[in-house]
Amino acid sequence: MIKNHLKLPKIKIIALTGLVGVIFASAVFVAKDAQAIRLTMKRIEFEGSKRTEVLTIINNEATARTYRMGWKRMKMTEDRALVNIGANETVPGLEGVEDLVRFAPRRVTIPPGGSQQIRLMLRKPRDLPEGEYRSHFWVQPEAEVQKFDEQRQGEGGVTLKMLAGVTLPVIVRNGNLTATASFESGNAQVRGDKIEIGLVLTRSGQRSLYGDIDLICNGGGQQQIQSIRGVAVYAEVTRRKIQFNMPVPADVNSCRQITVTYREPSDARGQLGDVIAETVLNLS
Repeated sequence: MIKNHLKLPKIKIIALTGLVGVIFASAVFVAKDAQAIRLTMKRIEFEGSKRTEVLTIINNEATARTYRMGWKRMKMTEDRALVNIGANETVPGLEGVEDLVRFAPRRVTIPPGGSQQIRLMLRKPRDLPEGEYRSHFWVQPEAEVQKFDEQRQGEGGVTLKMLAGVTLPVIVRNGNLTATASFESGNAQVRGDKIEIGLVLTRSGQRSLYGDIDLICNGGGQQQIQSIRGVAVYAEVTRRKIQFNMPVPADVNSCRQITVTYREPSDARGQLGDVIAETVLNLS
């Protein structure tokens, strides 16, 4: 047996955090790591004659930060939302945009409180088959490497600190694509001071859907009691299960029925989008 007596410097992993596909109701897309990264868009869609888009990265930290960007492939599942796709895995109904969309620059250093624009450009071949294409664009701060305090640690080494990154979907649609949705099932049950909501949203057609879910109490005058922003049902799935908890309304006895509406996002003027699907839940 041959023993390896080479002693390598100790490497300590402080943190490895990835924020994937999380959508906030605010105007920007934010990483949880002290809100270090802010993006001015939640998603990018190329459709019709649109060929360019500009995404702005904002460094919300007190020090300069260098960021790298790239593509990753992710798929939606009924239960787990988005998961990474393996290197050799193919997903029916899902084709990437890596060969269709170019972006620049690919690496930037942004001063504290500063920003940098990233330009994305669609180059769509004339013979591109009709359909929807999607990849996820990631922005990741470069790892920080710090020296250990040798007297405290007792030996030499480095600290490798991985910082939170963000992703957002980039979608290219080619052709006259349509989709519809409906609520296959749903239930609402009071559990202590919470209402447990369970929904199954189904999709059919050639494209993904994206919108907001509003819950309105029907008893004692209509009153909106909960909203969920940015609910997607991507083209590779036909069903998505949605489960969440919400506070019990102050007068629960006058709210025995809840109307659930899935609609397209509001426009820049706050005008409500068209209704995609709707159902009524009996509160039990």
